[in-house]
Amino acid sequence: MYLYLKIGNNKAGEEIIKDIKFETYGCAIAIANTSLLTTMVKGKTLEAAAKITKEDLIKKFKQVPLIKIHCSMLAVDALAEAIYDYFKKQGRPISPELQAKHERIQKEEKEIEHKHGQLVELEEKLHKE
Repeated sequence: MYLYLKIGNNKAGEEIIKDIKFETYGCAIAIANTSLLTTMVKGKTLEAAAKITKEDLIKKFKQVPLIKIHCSMLAVDALAEAIYDYFKKQGRPISPELQAKHERIQKEEKEIEHKHGQLVELEEKLHKE
């Protein structure tokens, strides 16, 4: 899942998300969650957008099947990473909360990559037999 932010300033001179686009490879719920998130954050400051939680997204979505709750988390995490990336590239200070989210996301990504690698190895072994 990728989120692309277009940052601008509002009339008060605050940096806001002027536009947001996404790419995702996933189910209809993942696409719907991410689409809903884009409508929720457009026009918000980066700081306000970074505070959106999966619970906020789930409440707005209304009925997310329990098995698809992770789709809300993916969308919110992708937003956090996009904001983190923007701040980093701009040399801006990163809040402790955003830093902690980034570190959790990076740790989970490494764990997922490791587990995926193990599954690929098992699949290759099974195909050879």
